[in-house]
Amino acid sequence: MGTAHSSVFSDSAISYVKDSLLEQDAKEAIIATISNDLNAKSWITKINNVIYSLCALNVPEINNQKVFVIKTLERDTIKRASLVAQNNLALYLDDGRLDRKIFTDKEAADYALRVSYLSKIKGLQTSANIVERVAVGLAWVGLESISDIDEPLPEKQITDNYCEYLYNRAQNFFNKGDYVQALETFKQIHFMSWANVKAYLGASVCFLKMDRPDDAEKLASEVFSVLSNDMTPDEMVSVSKIFYHSGNKDDAFKVLLNAYEVMIMKRK
Repeated sequence: MGTAHSSVFSDSAISYVKDSLLEQDAKEAIIATISNDLNAKSWITKINNVIYSLCALNVPEINNQKVFVIKTLERDTIKRASLVAQNNLALYLDDGRLDRKIFTDKEAADYALRVSYLSKIKGLQTSANIVERVAVGLAWVGLESISDIDEPLPEKQITDNYCEYLYNRAQNFFNKGDYVQALETFKQIHFMSWANVKAYLGASVCFLKMDRPDDAEKLASEVFSVLSNDMTPDEMVSVSKIFYHSGNKDDAFKVLLNAYEVMIMKRK
């Protein structure tokens, strides 16, 4: 039989655990888990009703030798390692209950699970550091500190967090001028039937930027007809601008007048 060889990730993870302030039995359990899968970069261990999630990520090599650049890169990698450890903890708690055929985007789904479970956890603890150019993140929680642990997460909560992640991604694409990718991401939000006015208006503006004024006007019109009661005056003004730049000046004026009337009513 061949002998399993450790990797730089497992070596750094074991060193990190040995030097940590965890109880000795927890250290031994985590190290045993790592030793059983030396080629992994993430590990989950449960002992004494406490779940430990560990992640090891390589700090990227760069040519820039300035100390502040290196430290920034290390901090960013430490943060990612900690988030991955928390993500894996949420995945463990969810135990495959999330329907990935509905929540198809892995990054957004993982974010939704992490944020949703963190809202149920009262005593989450985390720690992270650099060991031999490897960022090691650890997250752990006692099962007794998780409220309603056996209850499935509300679908609306998952959907809201999922679409929030996609919305931020779409905004990043939009700010970079990548309107095609922004629009594709906005479409993902649309499939989830997320009633967020800004997301639909963002998609309308993408259509304008892509020289598709008819599509921009159609979407803005649909949004206004369905969600106008939930719109702020500023959002109505955005609809008016979309109509105007789409060539529909009559409706642009009507919506602008509507925004003015709502604003006056709010002041009374």
